[in-house]
Amino acid sequence: MARGFRVYDKLEKRMIDNPASESIYLSGNGNLVNVDHPEIYLMDRYVRRDSAGSPDEDGKEIYEGDILLTEKGIRCVVEWSKEKVRYVICYKNIWTAYPNYIHKALFWASVRSVVIGNIYSNPELLK
Repeated sequence: MARGFRVYDKLEKRMIDNPASESIYLSGNGNLVNVDHPEIYLMDRYVRRDSAGSPDEDGKEIYEGDILLTEKGIRCVVEWSKEKVRYVICYKNIWTAYPNYIHKALFWASVRSVVIGNIYSNPELLK
């Protein structure tokens, strides 16, 4: 299970790094809820992004949807693997020089990387 989470607000097009500051919490079943208005279903407006449980080289927390730049100059996107109970880095097939890296685990300890953006705020980094 992830150590923390943040949410992307689809309506306001912004990332909320501290959801609790806006009364957004996880319910026992993993849904996003507002404690003041539990009847409102928040998953329609917000996208939950779980922490990968590891910081990047600069000490910044890594989350699902983050775009990383590795020490070898490769850009990659953090995604959750449903087949494995761990976070993996999935190469998006935009780096044709590295086609064999698609959906391969990238080990945090062996490849240094830094967060350079995320898929919502910086989609241009994937082109």
